[in-house]
Amino acid sequence: MNKVIIYGSGFGLYGYLPSIAKKDNIEIFLDARYRDKLNTRKELEEYANKICWYDDEIYAVNKIDTAVLALRPKDQDSKIRYLLDKSNIKNYLLEKPLSIDPHQSIELLNLLKEKKVNFSIGYLFQYTSWGKDLITLSKKSIDDYFLKWKFHAHHFTYEVESWKREDDQGGGIIRFYGIQLIALLSQIKFSNLLESKITYKDSNSYRWEAKFSNENKSTFALELNSLSPKKEFSISRFRSKKSNELVCNLEDPFENIENSKSDRRVKFISDSLNNLRQSKSFFTLNEDVINLWREIEQNSKIISE
Repeated sequence: MNKVIIYGSGFGLYGYLPSIAKKDNIEIFLDARYRDKLNTRKELEEYANKICWYDDEIYAVNKIDTAVLALRPKDQDSKIRYLLDKSNIKNYLLEKPLSIDPHQSIELLNLLKEKKVNFSIGYLFQYTSWGKDLITLSKKSIDDYFLKWKFHAHHFTYEVESWKREDDQGGGIIRFYGIQLIALLSQIKFSNLLESKITYKDSNSYRWEAKFSNENKSTFALELNSLSPKKEFSISRFRSKKSNELVCNLEDPFENIENSKSDRRVKFISDSLNNLRQSKSFFTLNEDVINLWREIEQNSKIISE
C-alpha cells in the first residue's frame, strides 16, 4: 500500500485519511472538490504534504494500488464494480454495509473473490478492548450474554433526511447499525438465530431485539435502540453457577479511547489496515456475515408504532 485513493468527503477524510497518512511512504489521492472540506478540519493539516489533489479521476485511478471507499452503499457498489476492472488496484478498504441489501452484497463479495484482491470491510467492533475480551471469552466458555446498545441517532435528533435512516438505501437499524453486531456475532460463532424483532416508527426502523445461540447452546441476546433518550453500551455475562459479570459498561462502543484530535474510530481503522487479505477462511467469514444478515431480515417479526 503506497498510492491510495480515498473516495468520500466525510468519513473518508476524518476517519480514513489520518489512519492511512500515518504510514510511511504513502501518497494519497483526493478529489480536488474535497479541498474546501479538508481545510475546515484543522486536525488534518499535518497530512497535507501526503496529498495529491486531482481533477482527473481516470489519471488518479491509473496511479494507485489501493482504494478506500467511504461512500453511501449504492455508490460504493457501483464504484467497486468500476474499480475492479483496474488490474493495478490490489487493495480495497470498504465500508459497511457492503451494498444496500444482502443480495447485492453477496454479489460484490463474489466479485472481490473472483478478482483475487485484498480487502477489508469496516467492521470495527472486533478491534475494541471489549470486543477482544468478548472474542476471548466466547472461545473458552459456555456462558450466556446480553448486549444493550442505546443512543439517539443524529438523523433522528436533528430530523435529517439521510440514507442512514432508509432501509432501502442500506440504512436503518439492521443495515447501518446492526451489521456491526452481526459481524461480531458471526466471528464468535453465535450464528443460530432464535428470534428477532424489528420496530418501525414513521417507516423508519429504530429498534432491534434478537437472540442467537452457538453450537454449545449458549445464547446471546441483544437490544439495539437508535431512538433512545439514554446512551448505553453494555454487555452482561451470565455464568452458570457463578456470579454474573459485566464485560463492559460504557456510553457507546468507542468510549474509553485515549484523547486525540482525530475521530475515535481512527485507531481501529489503523488496526484494520493489518487485516487486508484474501484467504478462503476470510471469504467464508464475510459470507457468514451476509448470510446471517439475510436470515435476520427474512425472519424478523416487524412491529409498527
